[in-house]
Amino acid sequence: MSDTTTDTPVKRIFVYGEHTFDDPGPAYSAEQVRAHLAAYFPELGQAVIKEQQRPDGMLEVSFHKQITTKGSDLAATEADQVQQVTAALSHLPPLSDPLPDLLDALEEPLTYDLLLAVYPPLAAAADQNDREASLRQGVIERCLPLRPVPLTAVPLGY
Repeated sequence: MSDTTTDTPVKRIFVYGEHTFDDPGPAYSAEQVRAHLAAYFPELGQAVIKEQQRPDGMLEVSFHKQITTKGSDLAATEADQVQQVTAALSHLPPLSDPLPDLLDALEEPLTYDLLLAVYPPLAAAADQNDREASLRQGVIERCLPLRPVPLTAVPLGY
């Protein structure tokens, strides 16, 4: 008596939404196919895999993305850092532009005496601009190591 059974692989088809993908071969598991497709569909990175037998005998492997909240796995320290940075943003002074007032003070023709007269407010405005830029740069540097998370609100004027 001879054994007539053979181990023929089941034909599979992979489905994600309206997309259908051919089986790359039995050497690839459904998880490997999902990981490959995640390069093109990032939402498949955590997708659920469901398999069902189709009437034509093929095995349909479908991927279903999971609905999650972005940033929900923040560690407590990261959440604290986000709170601190948000608080720092709300304490920054609004940007000011001193040039319109200075330009109003200028007359035609521009003379050396006029430049000497507007130099102190111009220097003070440049110093104020440097201080504001330094404050904002400090906030930016504190934000760089943080992962992106949605904020409930951004302070007005920023």
